[in-house]
Amino acid sequence: MAKWNQSKPEKLFKRKLLVTSISAALGMAGAPLSIGQEATLEEIIVTARQRAESSQDIPMMINSLTGDELQEQGITTLEDFSRFIGSLNVVSTTPGQNDIIFRGISDGGGYLVDPSASIYLDEQPMTVSSMAPDIYPIDLARIEALSGPQATLYGASSQSGAIRVITNKPDPSEFSGNVGLGMSTVSNGDTGYDVDATINIPINEKFAVRLSAFSAEDGGFIDSVAGVTVYDEASGLGGTKTNAGFVEDDINKIEWSGGRAAAKWFLSDNWSATVSANFQKLEAGGFNDYDPGVGDLKTVKFADEFREDDWEQMSLVVEGDLGFAQLTVAGSYYDRETMYHHDTQTYTAYYMYTFGVYGGYASYDLGSEPTGYLVNDQKNEATTFEARLTGSGATLSWTAGVFYNENEEYWDFKSYVDGYNDSGAAYY
Repeated sequence: MAKWNQSKPEKLFKRKLLVTSISAALGMAGAPLSIGQEATLEEIIVTARQRAESSQDIPMMINSLTGDELQEQGITTLEDFSRFIGSLNVVSTTPGQNDIIFRGISDGGGYLVDPSASIYLDEQPMTVSSMAPDIYPIDLARIEALSGPQATLYGASSQSGAIRVITNKPDPSEFSGNVGLGMSTVSNGDTGYDVDATINIPINEKFAVRLSAFSAEDGGFIDSVAGVTVYDEASGLGGTKTNAGFVEDDINKIEWSGGRAAAKWFLSDNWSATVSANFQKLEAGGFNDYDPGVGDLKTVKFADEFREDDWEQMSLVVEGDLGFAQLTVAGSYYDRETMYHHDTQTYTAYYMYTFGVYGGYASYDLGSEPTGYLVNDQKNEATTFEARLTGSGATLSWTAGVFYNENEEYWDFKSYVDGYNDSGAAYY
């Protein structure tokens, strides 16, 4: 995916090194540098240990991609990002439904499971029940991947690691803005687009506002083709009902939209306050799964499948210099609503032929060729508060603080079999 005129990341510091002409002694190609000649090594400042440090000075494994690098590589989702990080794997069936795995350590997924790895948006933990959201990469300074354990610095759900999404902050020193436009296409699939805009507005020397918005569409590439229900050789049942009403090309199209508003006030030379609000809406027309027995990137569906994922997040961060240490106080609120709709024909057929009346283990009779679907409507709310002090001396660097997180989760899960009365499967 091509992108143009993207926002520059946070200002990077540069370290100057004195080098000698040892390249000539090693027989390296090219003209050697003379003694005293300066070379410039670009230095990336990260906050992996909850303090601003050079990535070269941290005695730990850390991978970081800047906002420009994310755009150049066409990275949109966590699954895309994981391909550039050796210790990271992301299991996903569609954007927004991700299980983050560092170094092969997984929570196993499922309901009411506390994740072993988390994703942060600035100071806000965003992961709930093995369902890390995809944060659309608009106006980002960088994304950091921190292999664990990270529970001491990042609270719960980060034992195996954490991913930090760092946004660009309002800058009162200059007015700036950009508009980005991209087009994409998928081999044997549909086309897509993305458009975004960012503007930074200085109100005065100590106060600035930064606004971003985006809209995007990723083309689908999975086809629901004509087929019949599952056939059971043991009973000779199935295999006659067709899915004529659900044949469609490129069913897994993704639509994104959202934005961010932030304001930063420099109270003094040593103190600042930043308030921000983020919102994002994602609609997936299907899932990225297919049946190899049917064909490459092809599947047979007997119900419409889709997923909706809406979230909003608000935060206030106060930062200051106490002389002996840096103080950070952050409070945030996160509200996420998701709903998905799954075809269950294969599952109900397996159940009937294995455990139902045709399998001889239960009295449930859903018919010889059952079709149906399930619906999960989920809501998550999280309130987070953190206060921490960071200090350093000639021989000792330290961090101390408190972290509080309160989560509320609600599921309304129902399954349906065509031709039968509605039946609730589980409620939480």
